[in-house]
Amino acid sequence: MERCQLCACCNTSPHAKEVPAHFAHEQAGSKHHPTTFFTIMHKPLFTLITLLTINATALATHPASAPTTSAPTPRQTQVAAKPVHIDAIVAQTLALSPELRFYENEIACAAERRTTTGRWNDPELSVEIGRKSSREANGIYAGDGLAWSVTLAQRFDFSGRNALRKAIAEKQIERAQAGLEQFRRELGARAAELAHALLAAQQRLEATEECVARTQAVLASLAQREPSGILSVLEMRVIEAGLKKLSYEAVTQRARLSMALGDLNLLRGLPPASPLSLANETNAPVEAPADASLLATAFRSNYTLRQYELELQEQGIALDLERKNLFNEVTLSAYYSEEKAGAKDRAFGLGASLPLPLWNRNAASISEARSRQGQAETALFRMRRDLHKELLAAAALYRANQSFLCENNAVELARFHEAAAQAERHYRLGAIPMATYLGLQQAYLEMVELHTTARTEAIRAAAQISILAGLPLQHFFPSTAKGGAQ
Repeated sequence: MERCQLCACCNTSPHAKEVPAHFAHEQAGSKHHPTTFFTIMHKPLFTLITLLTINATALATHPASAPTTSAPTPRQTQVAAKPVHIDAIVAQTLALSPELRFYENEIACAAERRTTTGRWNDPELSVEIGRKSSREANGIYAGDGLAWSVTLAQRFDFSGRNALRKAIAEKQIERAQAGLEQFRRELGARAAELAHALLAAQQRLEATEECVARTQAVLASLAQREPSGILSVLEMRVIEAGLKKLSYEAVTQRARLSMALGDLNLLRGLPPASPLSLANETNAPVEAPADASLLATAFRSNYTLRQYELELQEQGIALDLERKNLFNEVTLSAYYSEEKAGAKDRAFGLGASLPLPLWNRNAASISEARSRQGQAETALFRMRRDLHKELLAAAALYRANQSFLCENNAVELARFHEAAAQAERHYRLGAIPMATYLGLQQAYLEMVELHTTARTEAIRAAAQISILAGLPLQHFFPSTAKGGAQ
């Protein structure tokens, strides 16, 4: 048989003994003519060249019909976004929160009340004018004339009530500032909690999508093989059912990710669908301080407890103020009067007035102030009791999840990830059964779920401790980066 001189594949060793079928030899041993190739291929080549020419002309004539780059989907934008550290999210939330303006305005109002509390009462000016008719003692008419008087009065408080009012205003400012600091603490803890929840949803979705892609690759590999029996067909059906389940889990995880993203963006003051990708911060949590240390820190640094203490002090000052209200202000005045009716008379001098508390002893107001003081004492006692209870419960929850995370750390999770990847390779090779492959995929997803759930619960408990005791969240979960607001 003669070798083909026009086909390059004939010059290689596998094709040296036979002519490829696409040259359409008529008989074995017949010679391959050089014109046979062009005779067969000239029509397809001519058609291809014609189509390319027509497309090039159309693109030159109508540039708008040329294909354009499609806009990235929200998922692509989120993935392509630069990862942001959780510390940056917290800083941005504190910087942009509109709710902080409420507490700042409350502080401004309390400061304005303090400014106006120490002012003196405005002086009072009274003017009297009339007509006077004068007669002698024997009834003889003496004359008519103008009579008028002017009095200038100023009220003074010599009982020290202005100082008490200033003290109440100072306590109100301190309460407003404590409320602002407590809200800052709660807002930062809430932002960190939502950010870690978003990170957990992001990790769950990535793990689920990885298992979906792995199972799809296995099914594609099995579809290329010839069925060896009913067992292989049934195994494919089982894997297809597993793929359906994984696909549904991926859809569910994507919905949870969208909800977590919306909650965090709304807290940051941004549209719910704003793209955000968090840096993978899975550093291990540290141990919590002892209960006695936490309680001592909380009783010293809790701003809500400080508000209750200031409220009790304010009610005590208010009770003293009501007791002093028994003695009202003293009014000092200067007057001048002039009368002209036959003769001209002038009078001037100083005056003082003081109400006498004979009928109103202010007993009702004093009793009411004493009752409010008792209510403030009861509220402070309940706050201390609730703080003790909530702090110990949060510390116990944190220690339980922190212990689990230390025993099942990222290294342990990586082992399950590697086992799931190895199961795919060995199942394709036929080294392990189908049940082992599916079991390892499910085990990997369950480990991711347990790890992220434990971390989320630990973050929630640490955020509660941060709010109650005033300890920063970085004390429990040290950050891997010190990022500012993005």
